Amino acid sequence: MVAVMGLISIILFTLLIKSKLNPRELLFARAVIFTVEEINKNPTLLNGVTLGYRLYNGCGSQSLISHLSTCACLSDKRIYPTFFRTVPSDQFQITALVQLMKHFGWQWVGIIKSAEVYASDGVAEFIKQGKNEGICVEYVIFYGRSNTKIEHKVIEQLKASTSSVVLLFMSLSYTRELFKKVDGNKLPRKQWIGSEAWISQVDLASLGSKNILHGAMGFALPQSIIPGLLEFILSLKLSDEPESVMIKAFWEGFFDCSFTPSNTTNLCTGDEDLRTITSAYTNTELRSVRNVYTAVYSIAHAINAILQCENGLNPTTGKHCVSKTDVQPKQV
Repeated sequence: MVAVMGLISIILFTLLIKSKLNPRELLFARAVIFTVEEINKNPTLLNGVTLGYRLYNGCGSQSLISHLSTCACLSDKRIYPTFFRTVPSDQFQITALVQLMKHFGWQWVGIIKSAEVYASDGVAEFIKQGKNEGICVEYVIFYGRSNTKIEHKVIEQLKASTSSVVLLFMSLSYTRELFKKVDGNKLPRKQWIGSEAWISQVDLASLGSKNILHGAMGFALPQSIIPGLLEFILSLKLSDEPESVMIKAFWEGFFDCSFTPSNTTNLCTGDEDLRTITSAYTNTELRSVRNVYTAVYSIAHAINAILQCENGLNPTTGKHCVSKTDVQPKQV
């Protein structure tokens, strides 16, 4: 039996954001484990080879397969020669948004964007493509997290504007923050167009922005159910990862309890049932989960192709291939 560790290609997650636990990223990490186990049970893929994995909290420098990074800048192979992804580049999204506005005759629009490369590059490309299609931009509001007067700025700009369409190009975290700060009841009626990062997040309506988002349009990733994943996600027990400080921290957050005796918090037992909670971790219908699943399978198929190499030649195509005994990460 041959063991092939995940160091060949790494899928990275950010389990902590600003020292706060991120349940969605735990879902992605567990989806990797589920997929690896599924692949290892498949006798027709990597037969005789056991696929392993290592999960990292943060960024690395080895070959990467991303399930969420959509920035068109990452398509430049001169700069990112070993970067791959299972999610479309924003180039396609921008083209679709421009054509959507052209279809409805929306040629006078406003834009609200966040302080990140995703939004800056996306908006710049939208303005460029939009200009070619006769779409003009009335204003661009720049939203930074440190801007304490953003609510007043957004409300006043939208009230004073003559355009009826607003493109909100932000990542999900920025969008949540914005809708928490801005009172939707004070905003004039507009047609909102959203970027893929947040347009399909129905829970945003619970932030008091339901009247804002009514009728909002945009393009989203396809949604699909992965058989067996939900059961796997919900079956997690603390005993599965007894040494994991991270899992314990998530557990305390999920069940509002503590493993340290306290007068203000219930004591965790470790036997709590994940079926009783509602969390981003238990949302296996999240569209980007499929991208994680596909990313792991792409690694497995790449390794499988390498393992077919015999005497430096692929027996199927007859082309030269890499010896299975001398595989480098970038070659996968």
